[in-house]
Amino acid sequence: MGVLTSFLFILAVTFLSILCFSCQQPGDGGGGTGALSYIGSYSNANIDGADSVTVSPAGNHVYVDAYVANAVAWFNRDSLTGINEYY
Repeated sequence: MGVLTSFLFILAVTFLSILCFSCQQPGDGGGGTGALSYIGSYSNANIDGADSVTVSPAGNHVYVDAYVANAVAWFNRDSLTGINEYY
């Protein structure tokens, strides 16, 4: 087959940020190394006190629960590239 791509979302609570990385995983005969590649980040007071990150079942949205901001931040997500767009 090919190389499978997974995504990793990390909350940097002190910096009010969410970071996105891709990970190329070996598939059936694929050449993925498992190395992480930085894709991008989002930083804003809207995610102050971020506590959790959830990807929707379809993979096209990411939600960040932010208890200090008393909010849930919503991102559109491209399930192929992992790029997030804040709304």
